[in-house]
Amino acid sequence: MTLEEKAAQVIFPRISGKYFSWDALEFQKALHEVKDLKVGGIILGTGDVYESAFIINKLQKESKIPLLISSDFERGLAFRIDGTTSFPSNMAVGAANDSLLTYQMGKIISIEGEAIGIQQNYAPVSDVNTNPNNPIINVRSFSDNVNLVKKLSVAVIKGMQDGDMIATAKHFPGHGNTSVDSHRRLPTIPGTKKELFKVELPPFESDIKNGVMSIMVGHLHVPAFESRDIPATLSKNIVTDLLKKKLGFNGLVVTDAMGMHAITNSYNTDQAVIKALNAGNDVILLPHNTGEAIKAIVDAVKKGEISDKRLNDAVTKILIAKKWAGLDKNRFVDISKIPFKVATNSHWEIANKLARKSITLVKDENNLIPLSSDTRIKYASISILDNDQAGVEKLFNSTLSQETNNLRTVTVLENSNRSIYRSALRAAKRSDIILLSVYTKIRAYSGKIGLNRSEPKLVRDILSLKKPVVLLSHGNPYILSTFPG
Repeated sequence: MTLEEKAAQVIFPRISGKYFSWDALEFQKALHEVKDLKVGGIILGTGDVYESAFIINKLQKESKIPLLISSDFERGLAFRIDGTTSFPSNMAVGAANDSLLTYQMGKIISIEGEAIGIQQNYAPVSDVNTNPNNPIINVRSFSDNVNLVKKLSVAVIKGMQDGDMIATAKHFPGHGNTSVDSHRRLPTIPGTKKELFKVELPPFESDIKNGVMSIMVGHLHVPAFESRDIPATLSKNIVTDLLKKKLGFNGLVVTDAMGMHAITNSYNTDQAVIKALNAGNDVILLPHNTGEAIKAIVDAVKKGEISDKRLNDAVTKILIAKKWAGLDKNRFVDISKIPFKVATNSHWEIANKLARKSITLVKDENNLIPLSSDTRIKYASISILDNDQAGVEKLFNSTLSQETNNLRTVTVLENSNRSIYRSALRAAKRSDIILLSVYTKIRAYSGKIGLNRSEPKLVRDILSLKKPVVLLSHGNPYILSTFPG
C-alpha cells in the first residue's frame, strides 16, 4: 500500500442508505471517497433495507480493498434502517434483565446486519448512566447499576460476535455521569481514578475480558486521567496508556464521530485527525472533510508528526478486522436472501418478549392495575409528546379502545395551544380514571430531556382534580422524578 492508501484506510465517512440516483450528489461524493480517495470503510446512516444493501454492494464493487461497513444499531437495525426488527431501548432491555434474550437480540442484529452488508456495529453502549439528567446517554444505557450493565453488555457482545459481527463497546471511558451532550460541547466526567474504576470502567474491563473486538472512545474530558482540557479521543494518556496498556485491549479502537462539537469547537480537521491517530485510535470516524483528513495524515507522516509504526499498526488492525469478518472471501450480499433474514416472525418474537418483560409497575397504591373491564367506567387517555413524536400514541390508544367504549383521547404536543390544554382538562374532569401517558426521547444536539416548560402545569392541574391517575412513562423512566409522589 502507498502512504496515501494507508492514510485513507483509517478514515470512515458516512453515506445514507436511502435511494439515490447514480448522479445524485451524495452518492457521487461517496463514490469519490471510495473509488478515488480509497477510504477504508463506510458508516451507514438512515435508510431502507434494499436500498442500503444495493448501495453497499455498489460501493464494495468500486473499492480496491474491501470496505469495512459499519453503523450504530444500538437497539437493532431499526435504529437506522426502516423495515427491520426494532428492539426496545437498552434501558428497557435492562429492565427485562434477561441475559438469554439479550444474547438473542445481539445474534439477530448480526443476522440482519450481515443480510444487508454490515460487518461492524457501534454497540453496545457500555456506559453506566449514573446521572439521570444525562441528555444523550440516558435510556441508551442498560442501567445505572454497574453489574447489570456488565452482564447485559457482555450478553449482546457475545450474541453479535457469535453471528460474525464486530461489536464495539462505547463510549470509553464512560459517558454516563454528565448532564452535557458531547454533540454540543465537551462534557467533563468527574471522579477520582478510584471512583472511575469502581463505576465507569468495570463494564469496559468486563467487555475486554469477554473478547469484545472494538471499543469506541468518547469525546469526554476526564480529569482523573488527563489533566489537560482535551477530549479522551485525543488523549494518549487515555487511549494508549489506560485502554491499551492498563486494561490490555489490543483490538480495534474507533473514535466517536469527529464532526461533533466537542471536537470541532476547539480543533480543525487536521489537528483533530493527527491528535486522534497519535492518541492510539485506529479508525477516524466521520471527519469533517474526508480529503483533508487523508492529506493531513500523509503530510504528518512525511513531517514525522505521525510515526510509520503508528499508522501501520492502525491499518493492520483494520485489515485484521476485515479478514475476521470474511471480507477477503466475499464482500457482497445476496439481496434475494434478505426476506429470509430480516424482520422475520422469529426475530419479532424475541423483540416482543423483551418489550413485554421490560414493563415495570413502580407502584399501585390504589389497585388500579390491571384496569377494570367494567364498561361503565369512563377513561381519559391524555398523551404528552415531543413534537417529532406525533402519532406514536395512536397504537396505545387504539389498543385501549378495543377494551372499552368509554374512552376520550387528547394529544398534547410541545407546541400545543391553550385550547388543547383545556380539552385535556375537560376530558380528565369527565372521566373516572385518567391515563396520563408521557412520551419523551433523547435527541442528539437537543441538550434536553423531559417535559417542556408548560407541560408540568398541565400535569399539576390534572393531579389537582384528585381523581385516580395512572401514569405511564413510554420510553424514559427518569420522567417519573418530575411528578409528585
